[in-house]
Formats: sequence, C-alpha cells, structure tokens
Amino acid sequence: MRIVGIRQFRQQTATLLQDMQRRKEALLLTRHGQPVGVVLPVDGEVGEDLILACHPRWQQAWGEARREIARGEYVTLRELRARAKER
Repeated sequence: MRIVGIRQFRQQTATLLQDMQRRKEALLLTRHGQPVGVVLPVDGEVGEDLILACHPRWQQAWGEARREIARGEYVTLRELRARAKER
C-alpha cells in the first residue's frame, strides 16, 4: 500500500490513479501524517459489487438479515436440503 499525502494526491491525482491501477496497489491518504482515507483499485465486477454493497436498500436488507439471524430466524443448509428433497 502506497502512502500519499492529501496535498500530493490533489496535485498528482491522474498520475497516482494511473499508477494505482497499473500496480493494483491501494493508496492510503494522509493529512499531517494521519490516515484519512483509502483509494482502492477495482475492476468491473468488483466495482459493481462495491456499488451494490453501498446502496442504502442493500444495507437495509443486510441489517434486517443480521437481526433475523440474531433472533434465530434462519434455515440451515441441512434443513434447506431436506426441504428440497421433500419436494
């Protein structure tokens, strides 16, 4: 992971992004030596997955699923296979 100051990132954005994509290496952005963000290289599939994962409806559905699991409201793979055999 390459560490880059915010000022350098602002001044050399295009070059740094090209290098990041070519090397497939993340950039850690810092302000006064303290981490403030990360820029990650992504390809088409990963980019789509990231966009979907950050979508508010997906996050809401994921939160509901976690709450259901916490309440014990889930079906195990074994149970699912048994149900499929019954049909």
